[in-house]
Amino acid sequence: MKKHLALPPPEGSRRRAFRWLLGLGAVVVLMGVSLGWFFESLQPVVTGKASRAIPFEVKRGDTLRDVATRLRQHDLIRNAWTFLIYARFLAPHAPVQAGLYKVSAADTPASMLSIFQQGKIYVPVIKVTFPQGFTAEQMAERLQSEGVCSAASFMKAAQSTDYNEPFVRQISKSPLVKTRLEGYLYPNTYDFYKGESAHDIVNELLQEFAVMVTPKMMRDIRKEGETLPEIITEASLIEKEAYLQSDKPLIASVIDNRLKRGMPLQIDATLEYVLGYHRTLTIADEQAKSPYNTYLHYGLPPGPIANPGIHSIEAAIHPAHTDYYYYVAKYNGTGGHYFAKTYAQQLRNEQKSEQNYRKLMEKQAQADSSH
Repeated sequence: MKKHLALPPPEGSRRRAFRWLLGLGAVVVLMGVSLGWFFESLQPVVTGKASRAIPFEVKRGDTLRDVATRLRQHDLIRNAWTFLIYARFLAPHAPVQAGLYKVSAADTPASMLSIFQQGKIYVPVIKVTFPQGFTAEQMAERLQSEGVCSAASFMKAAQSTDYNEPFVRQISKSPLVKTRLEGYLYPNTYDFYKGESAHDIVNELLQEFAVMVTPKMMRDIRKEGETLPEIITEASLIEKEAYLQSDKPLIASVIDNRLKRGMPLQIDATLEYVLGYHRTLTIADEQAKSPYNTYLHYGLPPGPIANPGIHSIEAAIHPAHTDYYYYVAKYNGTGGHYFAKTYAQQLRNEQKSEQNYRKLMEKQAQADSSH
């Protein structure tokens, strides 16, 4: 049998194989270097010596990217990107919890993330609720009573317009406005910390306002030919006057109808805003020398008289279409109002209101005596 000699591979094939092996080797080396850099980036910024722990806040609504960015800005981690990769792919999938923590540059990113996920906070969160219709002064008093910040510092921050939310530029700068940011401090339940900056607190309330009052609502305001200050001022009147959600669009229609006809609004809540809420208004009060007195002055007051919720804001933007010019509280235990087209109807409704009020007081007196 004739033997066949094996021919050597062509020169080009050897070169291709060599390049492939060389490329594979480069990839392996690159991967090794990358993994080495990655795990090196997960080491503490400070090694081999103690580092002072500093406060670090995870804010409500923060994403992992927000947390990683601020950690890097404070030189608490080596690289924000590797922190994110570790948190998303190598760590337990638990959300970070809002709070004020103490962390050190000697801590590993893994240990920091664990602290944030377990909520091992340094300063306890103080939960504060601002009901819809609260004024800035009432918010200030509540913050002080809860030990968050002083009432004076909050009111000072509420007089400033040094905030970045775009809508702040639309707020009136009239010297007649009692509290500059009144109406835009959105009422809700918040988590604060003892000693938190009043400026940061106000900023958070403004950010919540920007979330609640959507871009579509802003477009609707412009479409109706209104301004944001006009709408929020009207919404604050609705908030203070209406108890039932169903009454809010109707009271909004009364306000709009009176404004269009050039009638004074004659809303007691505007007087209470400047004279105080813990008093019974008198005929003399209706002559109070204040730009907020809607008995003496036509049109809307200079600014909002409270911080309205979203339903009152929506009612101001989209009032009901009615012929009503008057309303009065029913005082029948429902929290509702009687509405009227004419003054004669209003007088009859006021009589019913007074009768209901007397009956309500009689029931209350009987209930008190039975105890």
